[in-house]
Amino acid sequence: MSIVTRIRSTIVALTAIAVLASTAFARDERLTAREVVARIQQQVGVPWQSDAVDTFKAGNPDTPVTGIAVTMMATLDVLQRAAAAGNNLIITHEPTFFDHLDISDQLPEKDSDPVLVEKRQFIEKHGLVVWRFHDHWHARTPDGIEAGMVHALGWKKFQDAQNQYLFNLPEFSLEKPWAPGKTSASARVTYWAVAHEAPWPLAEASVTIVRTSLIDGVRRPVNEEGRLPAQSAP
Repeated sequence: MSIVTRIRSTIVALTAIAVLASTAFARDERLTAREVVARIQQQVGVPWQSDAVDTFKAGNPDTPVTGIAVTMMATLDVLQRAAAAGNNLIITHEPTFFDHLDISDQLPEKDSDPVLVEKRQFIEKHGLVVWRFHDHWHARTPDGIEAGMVHALGWKKFQDAQNQYLFNLPEFSLEKPWAPGKTSASARVTYWAVAHEAPWPLAEASVTIVRTSLIDGVRRPVNEEGRLPAQSAP
């Protein structure tokens, strides 16, 4: 199985979101997107913060939901597949429109950007609703995205009991980590993570790895012992 396929499996951690609305669907009652989100807010397990990025990004929240698609990023390809499958509520972890806050100010043409326009038109034409689930999923204990990555990589047995971001791995060496067939997928992920944070040039030397941290797309502070704050959230 390729590393891309394994990382994609992290969305398994997010698919539990859709289950929260399953009872109503079983009774053939159509919840609106707003009602689905309200159930998520009630069940997520952390206090809901109004200043988070977890808001509706496109579409009418009062649209009756015909199906739910869960994704790491609501790319146009994902939206097209969701529409084809009859899933009109898309729950995405990452931004939909370029920027973390889903605003167009950073684009030279702003709201007239042709890619932005096409994506918004597709959403409107197919009656889609896009809602982002980011801050509160990271705020869970354990972090929802972290838990999905740990599951996909098979690292649960290596996880530090006191720090969910630290892993004590069986000792292995990295010499040419990108050579096809030479290094496991999990080792390549380890190399990438460590090489981008380590104070020495891993690319120029063989290194024995026994401990690493898994940082899920966000830089977190690391102390002198190489430990990450257990409750640090993005």
